[in-house]
Amino acid sequence: MTAKELAERFDVSTRTIYRDVDVLSLAGIPVYTEKGKNGGISLLPDYVLNKSILSESEQEEILSALQSLSCIGNDDEGQVLRG
Repeated sequence: MTAKELAERFDVSTRTIYRDVDVLSLAGIPVYTEKGKNGGISLLPDYVLNKSILSESEQEEILSALQSLSCIGNDDEGQVLRG
């Protein structure tokens, strides 16, 4: 997705998206960007978050957020929940 699309989806600025990408990258999450047509922000396709680094409450918050997003009819979040 583009930074603009993510910003609109999460109701934040594109600058916030870029800062979040930087934070995720520093945390070891393989986020990458591609410029130009069909570019955007992505995770490596086979990346799986090691849940053992998250507390139980953090895991519950993430799951709750994903479930909330899937309730509004977005297939991308549904894929994450199933994957």
